[in-house]
Amino acid sequence: MKRNKKWFRATLLAALCGGIYAFEIVQNAPVTISLEEAIAKKMVTCRFTSTGSYSGESVAVSVTNLTGNQLTITIPNGTVFKPSEDEDQDLIIVEQQAIALKAKATGNQVLDGYCMEASDHSPTTDNGMKLSKTTNSKLIELAAFVDKKGYDSYTLQDAIWAVSDGSSISNIDSDTEQGKALRVFLAKLTNQEDPWYETKQERVVTPERLIENNPISVNGKIRVESDGNMKIHEVVQKVGGEVKNNSSEMTFSRKGIVNYEFTLTVKGWEKGDYEVKVMNGDKLVQTFPFTI
Repeated sequence: MKRNKKWFRATLLAALCGGIYAFEIVQNAPVTISLEEAIAKKMVTCRFTSTGSYSGESVAVSVTNLTGNQLTITIPNGTVFKPSEDEDQDLIIVEQQAIALKAKATGNQVLDGYCMEASDHSPTTDNGMKLSKTTNSKLIELAAFVDKKGYDSYTLQDAIWAVSDGSSISNIDSDTEQGKALRVFLAKLTNQEDPWYETKQERVVTPERLIENNPISVNGKIRVESDGNMKIHEVVQKVGGEVKNNSSEMTFSRKGIVNYEFTLTVKGWEKGDYEVKVMNGDKLVQTFPFTI
């Protein structure tokens, strides 16, 4: 009998210890949770500030884990960081990001956020920000499309402005299949035409913290039909205005559809609507409009 009692006590103690150990494992298991939910549940405290950038590495985040668990904090695409100054640009997350935190630890990370108000001021360094969400359904669709596809920050910013500010899809590079797919998607999303050309731009932040996009060049493929005895040149002019450029003559001795690369430097030109007139001698063959 005594032996049975000892055996029972030992078994019970082992079971209790095992249960406590299992409970500790469960208690300390890593947890994945969104930033918004973690804040709502008081699992973390946070501070958000601007790095001074409007595109790419633009939001500095400091997060303190108040729990005894390891946390993976996710920042979903569509998350918005709003500066404390109304005149400054809101920044949107379009690719989900994450912050890993040990129990009771503080982590600091810079997130990739993008301007969604091109006419507002670029944020100032160390400006406080608060967490929000976009209500723009088209920006949410764009974020879902580009997430995890590896687009560079310049392309992502142009894509966002095409949706948020109506900027031209021509600002997006079409040299790659990835770029072409994004342009097709944006054309459908924004009801814009996917133009025949692309515009290279130089971005400048003025002393007043306004962003200027200055066109540098226009390039694209021109497609014309040759009668087999074609000598063409291009006349570029502002619509209804002065002639800006005359190309040298090109000969196409092959009959049928001809494609060739068009490249034009437009740095310093006045912004507006222009056209490329493809001429066969004095005869107009075709007109290709573009806007800078």
